[in-house]
Amino acid sequence: SGQAAARNASTVYSIAQPCSRKSRSEQSAFAALAMTTIADAMAIAVGSLQAGRLQDAEDVCRQVLAVDRNCADAWHLFGVIALEVGQPSLASERAQRAVSLNPRDPEAQNTLGTALRLQHKWEEAIAHFRRAAKLRPDFAEAHYNLVAQRHVRFADRG
Repeated sequence: SGQAAARNASTVYSIAQPCSRKSRSEQSAFAALAMTTIADAMAIAVGSLQAGRLQDAEDVCRQVLAVDRNCADAWHLFGVIALEVGQPSLASERAQRAVSLNPRDPEAQNTLGTALRLQHKWEEAIAHFRRAAKLRPDFAEAHYNLVAQRHVRFADRG
């Protein structure tokens, strides 16, 4: 799989779709996807998410997954997008797929924990926040989520 990741990072894919509903600048951005690597496409997806263009980010994730169904980063970002639009169940499915493909990704573990927390699956959420914090000890968000979730669990029992 390390060889597959290297091959995907260096291989050029055609993953763009026609985007007639997009503005000229958005069409230019998507035209850039016509011949790009998966890593570059994921960078475009992250940029779209950060700019609040959730549909664009989702479109890129779908295109990447059409090329590589085992792209953990695409599944993770796909889960983040589901969280952003208020679909924690879908987010947990997507983040679980990312975690199953790359269990050592603290960001995906944290995203899965967040999706599970939103579904009131407290113990499962804590387990993923704990894994995220253990995988990256300086991951402040995971530590915060872990402490906050433990507090919610304790308050829930009281």
